[in-house]
Amino acid sequence: TLFRSLQTLSLVSANCPDPTLRHAAHILTSNILHAHPTDRLRLNFISDTLEHCPFEPLRASAVGWLKEELVRAHTRKSDDLFATPAAVAALQPYLFPYESILDADTDSELWEDFRRTFPFHMAALNLIYFLNSEDYKSLVPEGSMSVIEEVYLQPLRAARTRLEKALKEGGELEKELGKEEANQALAEVGLLGERLDMCLEQQA
Repeated sequence: TLFRSLQTLSLVSANCPDPTLRHAAHILTSNILHAHPTDRLRLNFISDTLEHCPFEPLRASAVGWLKEELVRAHTRKSDDLFATPAAVAALQPYLFPYESILDADTDSELWEDFRRTFPFHMAALNLIYFLNSEDYKSLVPEGSMSVIEEVYLQPLRAARTRLEKALKEGGELEKELGKEEANQALAEVGLLGERLDMCLEQQA
């Protein structure tokens, strides 16, 4: 079926060792998905990827597919699911889950989890910023942004604060990783933190 074919192609885009083929598989998956005439299938495929895929870069791609669908629906003034709050409502539990990232026992576990999920978090934060823009606020279910802040943005900010403290000079994680690697990690945390702060400022 087409659904299975899309799943296979998307997995190639996440796992193929050749970066050129990965990129080609991603473009092909995106083009086939967006060209399909049934909005329900497009939404279901995005939802399935977000909920079940174990590969964070592919989950980040799914966030990008959603954004593209929302832009297309708005630009073309279509009347499909992506032109209503229904799409974001259906995907919200998988887009902005409460992350167990705060439950990590050690700073090392927290860093490993953060590093693994970094592509998805950046994509999710970019989506939140996009959804808060004037043109797309109508696609967010009423009251959802306050829920997203509580269950996703604030826990992510607490994790970011904990990591920054652990990675700075003299922190436990800085000693464990070494100065150079800790500085690289701190830069990555800072990059996410900048986007996170922008989203929280929008919420204020």
